[in-house]
Amino acid sequence: MIGTLALRRRRLLLNIGGLGTAAIAPGMARAQERYPTRPVRIVSQYAAGGPADIIARIIADRLQSRWGQPVVVENRIGAAGTIGATHVARSAPDGYTLLMATNTHVMNPTLIPNLHYDPLVDFTPIMRVASYYMFLVCHPSVPAQNVQELIALARRDPGRVTAATIGVGSVPHLAAALFALRGGIELTYVPYSGSAQNVPAVLNGEVNILFLGSLVMEHVRTGRLRVLGAGSPGPSPDAPGVPTIAEQGLPGFEAPVWFGMMGPRGLPQPLTERLYDDIRWSLDNNDVRARLLAQGIHTEDLNPQRFGARMAEEVPLWADVIRRAGIRTG
Repeated sequence: MIGTLALRRRRLLLNIGGLGTAAIAPGMARAQERYPTRPVRIVSQYAAGGPADIIARIIADRLQSRWGQPVVVENRIGAAGTIGATHVARSAPDGYTLLMATNTHVMNPTLIPNLHYDPLVDFTPIMRVASYYMFLVCHPSVPAQNVQELIALARRDPGRVTAATIGVGSVPHLAAALFALRGGIELTYVPYSGSAQNVPAVLNGEVNILFLGSLVMEHVRTGRLRVLGAGSPGPSPDAPGVPTIAEQGLPGFEAPVWFGMMGPRGLPQPLTERLYDDIRWSLDNNDVRARLLAQGIHTEDLNPQRFGARMAEEVPLWADVIRRAGIRTG
């Protein structure tokens, strides 16, 4: 479905540029000047109460106060986020229907056969707004104090080490699969429906390891879990002193979760820039940052060009992991 990376990057740049140098129709220009004149919807692909939903609602509240128009978060969940994404991809590029996406957006093209949209071409990136990095933790009964000891354990008995996920093709699953590929080991993946199930499974010793955000560190502090490494590119501010997985023999390893705002394909460049400026304003607030940090989430500021370029790099990266690991959702 998706062509070569070079072709897609060219198409993506055209998409980011909106109308480029073409003249904007006077009526459209006037509509953008008045935007918004009616309620705006932010589609969240996941259930209420999760990180994507929390971020979307914080942004919605701030934008509503700035615009003087209702900004409503609509949860369209299911099919690994593709139900919500499909809805936005088919919406008018007028700024009244937006998508709060996560990095499953760049994984789904390889995971899901016959996807009805192209994640790069059929959307206009607006801003990557936040992210966090996952930690690799294990139950204390696992005889490993660091990454190399875990890898040695898994090599001695392939498939013995079990990893909790939140479903086939989920971000924790792909982080564990990337870890297994880089470490040259075989893991057994145990899927759960969400963090409310997979975390207790590791706490109870039913499963050996887990990739999760910094909130898992509260269990590390109480001794119920052991942290083996941070999935960040450098020292994590959420857990000072915890060595990264990369520096423990897996160079370049990262396990990020990101969140970004997008519109449908063809969102005019002036409107894209206006949305970027207003969303950036909505996050440039100490209370907002504190609320997100309480969830282990850090705000970001990737403009449309940088956000789009980063996604174009990630699609083939995760495609390679998914194919080499033999991950299938069907």
